[in-house]
Amino acid sequence: MQTIKERADAAIDFRALCRHRLARIQQQLHHSDIAAAVLFEPQNIRYATNLTNANLLWTSYTPVRYAFVPADGLPIMFEYALKTCPISADDLEFVADVRPATSFATFYKLDAKAPFVEAWCAELEALMREHCGDSRRVAIDKLSPPACAELVKRGFGVLDGDGLMARARLIKSDEEITCLRAAVEVADLGARRIRERLRPGITEQQLWATLHETNVEHGGEWLETRLLTSGARTNPWYQSASEKVVEDGELIVFDTDMVGPFGYVGDISRAYLCGDRPSDAQKRLYRVAYDTLHHNLDLMRPGVSFREIAERCFEPPEEFRAYQEAVGHGAGVQIEFPLLCRKDEIHRMPYPDMELESGMVICAEAYAGEVEGYEGVKLEQQLVVTSSGHELMSSLPFEDVLLI
Repeated sequence: MQTIKERADAAIDFRALCRHRLARIQQQLHHSDIAAAVLFEPQNIRYATNLTNANLLWTSYTPVRYAFVPADGLPIMFEYALKTCPISADDLEFVADVRPATSFATFYKLDAKAPFVEAWCAELEALMREHCGDSRRVAIDKLSPPACAELVKRGFGVLDGDGLMARARLIKSDEEITCLRAAVEVADLGARRIRERLRPGITEQQLWATLHETNVEHGGEWLETRLLTSGARTNPWYQSASEKVVEDGELIVFDTDMVGPFGYVGDISRAYLCGDRPSDAQKRLYRVAYDTLHHNLDLMRPGVSFREIAERCFEPPEEFRAYQEAVGHGAGVQIEFPLLCRKDEIHRMPYPDMELESGMVICAEAYAGEVEGYEGVKLEQQLVVTSSGHELMSSLPFEDVLLI
C-alpha cells in the first residue's frame, strides 16, 4: 500500500522547498541587520537545512546539535553523532559543511560546563569572523544562560532567534502547502479510524493509539499532545487521554496536534458520539461549537487584521464564554504564531494590526462547554489563506447525528 507521504512526495519540489525556507530566514536576517542565526530547536534546524535525525524529540531539550545560518551563503551544520548518523550527498545540497558539534549539554557535563561553553563560544566567534566580517550581532533561538552570558562577555549582541524564525516561517510556499495538506490527510484518516473503532468499552488511550499508529504508518513523526477525552473528561478541555473506558452515550473529543509527513503539522479537532441517540444537551454543545467555528472561518481572508478578527469573532451564549478557545493559531513545522484571540483577550496579541496574508496557514478553533457542565465539544479546521479567501485542508465531515 502506498503511504500518504509516498504519494505526496512525487508532487513536491524539495529543492524549491529548501530554497524558499533558507531565503525566508536570510530575508529576516538582512531586515533586522543581524549577521547570522544559530539554531538549536530541531524544527528550526530542519527548516533551515532540511536535515533531521532519529533523535529529533530528544534534541529538542538536549542541545547537542545546531546550525549556523549566515545572512549570505549556505548554513553549516554541527552534528553530535556524525559517525552513527551519516549524511548523504543529497542532504548536503543545502548546507556548506557538516561538522562535529561542541556540546555543553547537561546530559554529558552535569554542572561542569564552563570549559565546553568557552570552547563553543570560541567556535562561534571564529565562524562570525569567517562569514560575517566585523559584525557580532547574532540571533539564537535557544541557549543556556552560561553560554549566553559568555557571549555577552565577549561583546556579542545576542538577539531573539525564535521570534526571527517565527517571522520567517509565517508565509508558506506551494511546496510547504503540499506538505501541510499531506499532514492533514493523515489526520483525517486517523480521525476516521477513531470513528470506526469507537464503541463502548474501548479506552481513551486505545483510541489515541489509533491516531499515533496512523501517523507513523503514513510517514508522520509524532503527536504534540494527548488530547482525547470522553464523557465528563471533555469538560474542561486540555485533559490528557487516560485509561478511562468510553461508555455508551458519551461524547469523545480529540485534537490531533500532529506533526505528520515531512515534519509539517496536521491539526484538526472533532467530537463523536458513542452511540446514535444524542441528548439535547449534547446537540446544543455541538451546535454552539459548530456555529462558532464556521462564523470565525468566514473571517479568514487576506487583508483582515488580527484586531478585526478579535472584534468580529462569534459571541456564544453567556454560559459558554468562560471556557472559549482562542479564535485560532498558525501552523507550519510546529504550532506557530500568530495566536488569534477574542475581543476580551486582545491584550494578548502584541501585533493586533498585523493582517492575514496569502500563504499563511491557520487552525481555526472552537470549544463549547459550561463551567461545571458535564461535557464539552472542541472543533477545529486547518486552512490556508489564499488571494481570494481561504481553502480548508481537511475533507473530514462533521458528526451529522449531533447536528440534527
